[in-house]
Amino acid sequence: MKNHFALSLIFAGTLLTSGVALSLATPTACLAQTLTSQQRQQIRSAVIQSVGQPNLPTPQVSKITVQGQYGLASWLMGEAGGLVALVNEGKGWRVIDLGGGLPGPRDLAQQTGMPIAIAQQLLAQHFRDTTQSMSISGVQ
Repeated sequence: MKNHFALSLIFAGTLLTSGVALSLATPTACLAQTLTSQQRQQIRSAVIQSVGQPNLPTPQVSKITVQGQYGLASWLMGEAGGLVALVNEGKGWRVIDLGGGLPGPRDLAQQTGMPIAIAQQLLAQHFRDTTQSMSISGVQ
């Protein structure tokens, strides 16, 4: 099974990931939106259906960040985990596997069709709280 979990480090208030530095000291121009419990459940179901595999534990969605029609979701399945992008296509959320590692804003924008500015904001918001409380094993 392929492990999709990305490790990020905080150094002097900056998130360092895959050669990309995102400042954590400056708030994003447009914060992620609050989701209803029904919206969160729809996204969780879409992510579980997308990344789940037969004969393995059911994936757990650990964090969801959405801005407009785009979003990110982190998931864990046993010791494996990863990040997927979300695109709301009106009738539901399309889940895009981002592969291993953490994409930079340009890669995220290219893989999903989202504007680079939204990709930067989503990455900064999604990892703002997670990286500061992440343990060595990657589980909050």
